[in-house]
Amino acid sequence: GKFDIRIITTLQLAFILLLGFVYYLLQLSAIAWFTLLIASCILLYYTYSARSRLPNDTFTAFLGNVWVGRVIWLGLLIHYCN
Repeated sequence: GKFDIRIITTLQLAFILLLGFVYYLLQLSAIAWFTLLIASCILLYYTYSARSRLPNDTFTAFLGNVWVGRVIWLGLLIHYCN
């Protein structure tokens, strides 16, 4: 539709902000915050690449979102293993 990219971007922003709030409450280390920043950059990159609305670009963005979870998981793993 007309507003699909805006809605997805809003939901991704809410996800990052809520996760940042949880990180703040848990007083996580700088590495966890850094990986949250990297995850935010990944989301921005895929949102930017999907704005063309070409099927290949949007599908690549959909498949690339797995990297957000991997980066966040890695940050939490490093935080709790140190």
